[in-house]
Amino acid sequence: MSGSPAGGVGAEVLPPSALPGDEELALREVVRDLLAREAPPAAAEFAAGDRRERLWATAAELGWPALAVPEECEGLGLDFLTQAGLLEEAGKGPFPGPLTTAAAAAAVLVAALPGDARDRVLAAIAGGAVASLAVVGDEAGKDLTGAAAAVPDADLARSVVLLGGSGVAAEAFVVASEDIAIEPLGARVDPGRPLFALRFDPAAALALGPAPGGLAVARALLAAELVGVAERSLEVAIEHVRDRRQFGRAIGSFQAVKHLLADVYVAVERARSLTRGALAGEPFGRPPAELERDAAMAKAAASEAAQAAVRTAIQLTGALGTTAEHPLPWLLGRARVGAQQLGGAPALYAQVGREAGRR
Repeated sequence: MSGSPAGGVGAEVLPPSALPGDEELALREVVRDLLAREAPPAAAEFAAGDRRERLWATAAELGWPALAVPEECEGLGLDFLTQAGLLEEAGKGPFPGPLTTAAAAAAVLVAALPGDARDRVLAAIAGGAVASLAVVGDEAGKDLTGAAAAVPDADLARSVVLLGGSGVAAEAFVVASEDIAIEPLGARVDPGRPLFALRFDPAAALALGPAPGGLAVARALLAAELVGVAERSLEVAIEHVRDRRQFGRAIGSFQAVKHLLADVYVAVERARSLTRGALAGEPFGRPPAELERDAAMAKAAASEAAQAAVRTAIQLTGALGTTAEHPLPWLLGRARVGAQQLGGAPALYAQVGREAGRR
């Protein structure tokens, strides 16, 4: 039941430009090989202290942080859809490092007006410097309060990209790590993506101007990773029900089990189609309100799919799926953290509804 959006529910709504190309397929293969070699799927092993830094260094050597950074900023200048394919594959590990975090920050910077400060930070990200992204304030707010909560990978970040609001006219800022105080947020739900509370002097943040569509693309990239989490969870569940036998039959042959897996499959393919549709073509060339709507739907659907897929897999695997040697606890942590980043599903659906009501 794994595969590209070329097959399955929702595939017919995707334009040809949203389907995986040769470049994306090759990248996916490299990600699979790296995760199989360096990050075996067991939650206990992922918690190793230097694993995030080590895998991030490998990713930087392979040029992954530079994928969608413009060539004039020392990036590879590829499209966001190719980057989404890489992140989707990384979600299947899931990748224990700031790969999606840096991609989201870079998306906001690409959306901002070109300038020396913006270009320097983008070039640094392309070269392997970690940047985190934090949304500060409500939809219309542009004033920085000097605090941000639940910021991922801030311990590795050289800089933090701030959005003073979540609307289409949100202002972007950047602040260097030396001007930020960070504090870990309790127990790590996801050892590979720890969260931090940030405090900083707003005067130390450098204004970059409006970044229309930046948050939307960042959400869609995060959605791509969650699609990978969901798909891998579904694969784990299928592998188990094919092997596990009761009453002389594989439990995957039971109708109730088939229904559970079919519901998850539909959710995964819906999320995949919405995500790839949001990023197809040139996202920043579309009307910002349309891009915001499509990305919000994609992120909401992917958040729901990832959590539903992991819950179903744990239900079907029973106690086995809760052990430290099993991949599901790790996938559960990534699903729970990712579902709340940059807006949870209820808030995003409400946002889409409000926009529809204004028309």
